[in-house]
Amino acid sequence: MKHLTPLLIAASALMGGLVAGPALAEGRQLTSSTTSAVIAEKQSEHAAVDRDWTNAAVLAAQSYRESASITNEFNLAADYTHTGQIALAIPLYADVAANGQFVNARAVYDYRHDARPDRVQFNYADEANRRIAELTGEPIAPDLK
Repeated sequence: MKHLTPLLIAASALMGGLVAGPALAEGRQLTSSTTSAVIAEKQSEHAAVDRDWTNAAVLAAQSYRESASITNEFNLAADYTHTGQIALAIPLYADVAANGQFVNARAVYDYRHDARPDRVQFNYADEANRRIAELTGEPIAPDLK
């Protein structure tokens, strides 16, 4: 998979999920493609908050195709997980784990606690590694717990 521009959040799977703000906030240049991607990303986030995972996955895929970013890739992996498409989610999470080690995100919504936290912060690579471990049944490295 290609290297991606760092960005922010989405929805996870079996263990819960996170949703966050638009990719444009990270400073991508405004083009018709990025504008369309940001609109799809926001719509995907709203669908995820409503737990409409099928629609969220379709919109996240559109956003990712039009403007690949760590955020869009992470969100797409999470939505794929929620729709049972684990085989599609794992490689995306693996790419996020490899390329998101220096990218932190702020969650808008944390499904694990079914409440709105005050912008919970996490690292993409760490969270992607946790989700891969959960999906594959592999143990989580001690520093990622």
